Amino acid sequence: MPICLPEIIARHNDPTVNLFIAMSSNLVEVQLEEMIMVTKRFKYSLTILMMLILVMIPVGALATDSYHVVVNGQEISFDKPVLFESWRALVPMNTVFDLLGAKTSYDEKAGKVYVEGDYSAVEMSLNSKKALVHRKYDFSGIPQEVELDAAPRLSNGTVYLPLRFVAESLDATVDWDARSSTAFISTGFDIIPVERLADYSIVNPYEEDNQELLDWYEKQKVNEGIFSLVINQDTYVLISAGEKPTGGYGMELESATEVRPGSLYLTARLTKPDPDAMVTMVITYPNVLIKLENQSFDVIDGEIME
Repeated sequence: MPICLPEIIARHNDPTVNLFIAMSSNLVEVQLEEMIMVTKRFKYSLTILMMLILVMIPVGALATDSYHVVVNGQEISFDKPVLFESWRALVPMNTVFDLLGAKTSYDEKAGKVYVEGDYSAVEMSLNSKKALVHRKYDFSGIPQEVELDAAPRLSNGTVYLPLRFVAESLDATVDWDARSSTAFISTGFDIIPVERLADYSIVNPYEEDNQELLDWYEKQKVNEGIFSLVINQDTYVLISAGEKPTGGYGMELESATEVRPGSLYLTARLTKPDPDAMVTMVITYPNVLIKLENQSFDVIDGEIME
């Protein structure tokens, strides 16, 4: 019958023997505890390592044939699998976007991809998460810089583009149905903005009987540029040439166009006196002031030509 260590200690009356056996017992227990701790640490480290490996696996390497895309009720048939990166779908370049009325092109030498729609154009670079969106009727000429969740990529000779970003940049609406793994894209052609002439009237600030308007006009007329003011839901726009040294100057409004909802673009021309014309030697402020009743705009821009 095996004898446990406490029984051995109890049977010995020699204190030295008992002390040696007790110390040995403690040493064994400490070593056992250390082995258990090392085992736990190893299991914990192994778990962390496995989690890191899973995280480091690139999502973009995942491909699936079970992803569906429907554009205006028409399901797209892909001859190559859809890729995923950061939970964003990337589709072959020449598939979906053609049905959105866009033209796609790939500059292999520069590694750039271009998608041009009726009202906007998208510029992207392979493996870059920065993209530029050019709004054709934003006359500032400054593109919108966008940070992408998933970068365009080249895979097996095919250029893949982020589906949602490009579609929405082309003014399309994207809805996701998780149950069927389907992206529904609608172009909404009925709400795509159409350029139209703005409804306006040329007014004299001294005849409007509005002190706020008059104060604003007197302040702005000395400056060159296009200025706007909203009073009681009416928008006033001043096109001014600033200060001129003599009379004989004039400002003519050639067009006022609503290029898209909320965006007004004006063109005006500054007329100058002939070199040999008789003019009054007085400082003048050639300008034109227009009123757009019950209209508001997010963007008012234009140019003054000579």
